[in-house]
Amino acid sequence: MTGPLTHKARGTLNYAYDEVKGVVPSHTFPKKLKAGRTKDVVTIHSRDIDSSGNAHKLEIQCCPPILLQRHNIFGHSSVLDYVNAIFDVVVKMLGIEVAERDLKEWRKGAVWITVIHLTCNFRCSEHDALLIIDAIDQDNRCGKHRDYLTCVSLGFTPEGRSQHHGLTVYYKPAQLEKVWKKAGTYQDKLLEYIVNSIRAEVKLFVMGLAARELQYAMDWEGVDIAALYFEIFDKYNVKYAIQRQLTDHDMKVLTTAEANAYLLWLNGRAMSDQFESRSTAHKYIKSILNKTGVNTGGNRRPDPLPEIHLADIFRADNALPIPDWLFDTPYYVAPK
Repeated sequence: MTGPLTHKARGTLNYAYDEVKGVVPSHTFPKKLKAGRTKDVVTIHSRDIDSSGNAHKLEIQCCPPILLQRHNIFGHSSVLDYVNAIFDVVVKMLGIEVAERDLKEWRKGAVWITVIHLTCNFRCSEHDALLIIDAIDQDNRCGKHRDYLTCVSLGFTPEGRSQHHGLTVYYKPAQLEKVWKKAGTYQDKLLEYIVNSIRAEVKLFVMGLAARELQYAMDWEGVDIAALYFEIFDKYNVKYAIQRQLTDHDMKVLTTAEANAYLLWLNGRAMSDQFESRSTAHKYIKSILNKTGVNTGGNRRPDPLPEIHLADIFRADNALPIPDWLFDTPYYVAPK
């Protein structure tokens, strides 16, 4: 996030060439701040620096829940509240006296957002979580990263990460056990609470935010966060990574051409390889999906009798709620 803040530039200056003024300071190199028991959880840049060394904008990079409550297992949906809470913490850490005009801009949400993560923990057994991650990996031939065994990320292009959005599905306890080597009482309780869950994290980047006119914190007021989350989540067809194989009876609803295309796909020939035109392949994929509920656009083939039904896992009413015992503790910061 980047917002107006007149202050003495913090960190090492970076210079740029101006055709009129020559070499001038432009911004500072990243500076990491430590907060309480956490380390290096906030990175700042002083931006829009004048000739006297005063900056007029501050960029803050952090995970708001981690900074505010020491973990990001749960959070809340008020972007504007997070922006202001983080701003208050950071300027206090820096010892900056905020001008009234700058404070008004932050309070109303005139703050530029470049990336935002929307997350949900879904109920799911630990055993099934790992099978699901493997299945998602198998279902996507490209555009993915598998950084470690319990995590898979989608939304990559040959040039790198998409500038619109991405999705990461992972087993959160495995990640936290690496970070919380000496877990405290509440950390142990949180780990126990989420042991049977799987986490899906939607990431909106700068072009995705621009396309939805959500580039400023103020733009998020009134947005249905859950609806936005599932709109983007559904684009990745994750719930089709594990599917049921069609029976002869099921296939009666398909035309002969569709049935042949399905059988070829079932036996290893991708739909894109069966047709010269991408639009024709997409037409067949869409028609078979609408008639049978099976997505032939993926790379993983169906199971005769799958034990895991992803449509039942990745849905709003299967989201793991914030436990009652977490409220009114320092480990959950609710919106004001």
